[in-house]
Amino acid sequence: MNYFNTTFSIISLLNLILAGVVIFWERRNIGTTWAWVMVLLFLPGVGFFLYLILGQNLSRRKLYKIKSATQDTINEMIEEQRSNFQESRIEYHDPSMAKYQD
Repeated sequence: MNYFNTTFSIISLLNLILAGVVIFWERRNIGTTWAWVMVLLFLPGVGFFLYLILGQNLSRRKLYKIKSATQDTINEMIEEQRSNFQESRIEYHDPSMAKYQD
């Protein structure tokens, strides 16, 4: 029985810490924050896993966000292609396309 009490205490303490993280770390609607805090506190063993699965805000902006270094590399490649087109340095391997080079 002592093992059960110790395990429950550790899970409750971790849950309390994670509830604090939810409150202070993420910028969310107040109602949403309170709902997740209540889930974390009333479901100590399962609440955190529910939060990890369902509570993450994966908007398309964050999901498809390109890092600045990658964006800089892409911009450099685009500029190189533009200059190649303007200076007619593009080689056409298909002879039928060569007549459209202009």
